[in-house]
Formats: sequence, C-alpha cells, structure tokens
Amino acid sequence: MKTLNTKNKWRVCLSSLALCAFMVLCEIPTYAKTSGDVPITYTKEADTTYILHVEISGLGQIETGSEELRNQKKDYELAVDEIISFNLKPDKGAEIESVELNGKNILLTNQKKVSVRGLAQEQILKIKFQSSVTDTPKTGDSTNIWTWIMLFLMSLSGSAYIWHKRRKRKNKQRK
Repeated sequence: MKTLNTKNKWRVCLSSLALCAFMVLCEIPTYAKTSGDVPITYTKEADTTYILHVEISGLGQIETGSEELRNQKKDYELAVDEIISFNLKPDKGAEIESVELNGKNILLTNQKKVSVRGLAQEQILKIKFQSSVTDTPKTGDSTNIWTWIMLFLMSLSGSAYIWHKRRKRKNKQRK
C-alpha cells in the first residue's frame, strides 16, 4: 500500500473540493432511484404550535371571536399557517397609536382589524391605544411651585416676628 505525502494529500483534498463545488454549481441531480411509480406526498406537522404573545395597553380593547382583552398580556398557540384575527376597538376619545408584529409597525390608516398568520417561530404582537384629544386646555398655574412655597414661608416668618415683638412690648408695658 502506497502512502501519500503531504503534497499529494493537499492535491487529493483540493480535487475533491473542486468536484463537490462543480456538482453544486452544475446542479447534478443526486436523487434516490425507486422502482416503479411511487408517489411522494408531504403533510404538514399539525401538532406543532408556536406561541403568539399579545400585549394590549392604553385606552382600548381587542376582541377575538370569544373574548375581550384590555390592558393585559395573553399568549395564544398557533400552528404554522393558522390565522387568528383581532378587532381593534379604541375607547371613546381614543385612537390606535401603534400595532407592532415582531418589532415592525403593521398599522395601516383607519385599520380596525389585525390578522396574524402562524409561523414556525414565536411572535409578539403589541397593540397600543392613546387619547385622541391633543389640545387639552391648561387648568392651573404651571409656574414653579417652590417660588410660592418660599413666599409663604417668608410671610409666615415675618408674621411670627411681628407677633413676637408685640407680645414682648406688651409684657414690657405691664411691668
């Protein structure tokens, strides 16, 4: 038996690699042969489900066919290609702020329904509602409150000083 030296080992390795690359690039079929006409069928694995995490926040709720969800999180199990739909219902004076699926905004203008198709991975659906009132009138003094507290304390100390002086003067007159 003849042994290969290092130089020949490299040649054999490179030629094998070149043959593999040639087969991949030329797409030489390497299918198993069968005798006769044997149909090959594929069925999806129906038992495998993946989690859809749903988070709802803000001034509104979502509805599935059987339940209503408001300001909470819930997990749903979806099979691949199974579809679940949610009706989006903002409260009075509120609107839909955002609808994100796996970190991407999927909200379209005036959209009131979201459908999610099950994928072979976990998914996260976040729905946020917000108030649609934007011009809220100011109903109070928004200046610095510490200014008013300091003014009150200075007035209180001045009143205490005057009261103390008057009391001292009255005591002096009595004696």
